[in-house]
Amino acid sequence: MFQVQLPTNISQSGWHVAHIFDVKDRRTDYEYWDRKELLWRTARNIHPCNYFYIPKIDWQSYGGDPTVIAFFYEIFQQLYEPIWDEFLNLVNGQPLKQSRNPQTFHYSFPKDIKETAYSRQVKKSDTMQNRPNQESRSSFGYKEIYPYYRLCFKAEIIEPLNWDDEFCVITPEGSFAMSKRDFYETFPNVVKSLSYQRDKIYHYSVIPKKALKFKLS
Repeated sequence: MFQVQLPTNISQSGWHVAHIFDVKDRRTDYEYWDRKELLWRTARNIHPCNYFYIPKIDWQSYGGDPTVIAFFYEIFQQLYEPIWDEFLNLVNGQPLKQSRNPQTFHYSFPKDIKETAYSRQVKKSDTMQNRPNQESRSSFGYKEIYPYYRLCFKAEIIEPLNWDDEFCVITPEGSFAMSKRDFYETFPNVVKSLSYQRDKIYHYSVIPKKALKFKLS
């Protein structure tokens, strides 16, 4: 089940899958699991009522927070009310005590209340992409500017460009600017990849050395 190869997955898209009822308890002696235990362990892994998404930038802080889990428990209990009791029985889960002290959680990147250069660039990019003309983009010297959580090449943005038109990708690790010609000459493996050709997107988990010459100071 876990060996299915997909072009992209939730983790690569910037999300962490958190669970209401624990999936991993370090007990891996599966030879001793009976049918009942195998059933509830499988259900905890794949049942839609048992998981929710947390941005990867903050998942370690919030993914296991009892208040956050209680919040999703309460929301899901209402949303899936017709099958909730059946779900609890299926995953061997006990009803959770709902939080009496609701809290507000703020996600940020990085974990700093001050506005960062990255967030300012994203705001500029969002503003430009929402305008009906190219004037704002050209004022920066680029035909296209877009933010992403890692170095990413989007075919739907790059392919319509002329060879010498430049685009800029804004990431938490810096901004990278190049022309379409530079992209084709420097990243031929990306252009030919199944991900770029079929899914129209390709991104790196680690910035490659050959991309550093395009990084803006």
